[in-house]
Parts: sequence; C-alpha cells; structure tokens
Amino acid sequence: MLSYAAGLVVLALAHVPWLFVAAGLLCGAGHGYTFPVLLSLVVTRARPDERGAATAFFTALDWLGLLVAGPMIGYIIERAGYSKAFMSLALLLTVGILGFSVLDRNRAGSSPR
Repeated sequence: MLSYAAGLVVLALAHVPWLFVAAGLLCGAGHGYTFPVLLSLVVTRARPDERGAATAFFTALDWLGLLVAGPMIGYIIERAGYSKAFMSLALLLTVGILGFSVLDRNRAGSSPR
C-alpha cells in the first residue's frame, strides 16, 4: 500500500514523462500486491460458513469506493488541481494504512477463529 501512496506522490509531482511512468509502476505494483493480500485477510478472518458473503462484501465495497471516489476526486481536481488531489489521496491512503496497522496490532494477539 505504501507503494501505491508513493506512486500518488510521484504522480502529484510529475512534470516529465518518465515520472508518469514511475508513478504508474508504483501504483500498479501497489494495487497488484494489495488487492490479493486484503482479500486473503478478509477470507481468513471470516468464519468458514461466511466466507462467500465476506468476499462478496469486500468486492462490493471495492466497487462502491470507485463509484464514490471518482466524483469526489474530480471535484477536488476542479477546485484545487491535479497535484493537490493526488497528494490528498496519498495522505488519505497513508492515514488509512497507519489506522489499520494500529487497529490490527490489537487483533494480532487474538486467536484465529
């Protein structure tokens, strides 16, 4: 996920073509590694009889995020510009990563279901 956040920062600062390529590689690697890891966290933490519902909810939440984020980021782009929009996304992602790591640290001591 940090690769994704780094890619957004590079994208916010990009003014030459090779930086756009670097941002794409960082964001692509971040998404490519993060999505399956998050899905495995969802599946392994759900009870066996609820894994299908958990997977469906995770997938629906992903699509809902795309539906909501598009107009919101477009609004930020119109009001503040591309750089601030991408930096805002990087900051939001970093705060989310930190929040998850704090919340998950408390869960790490609990036994699996």
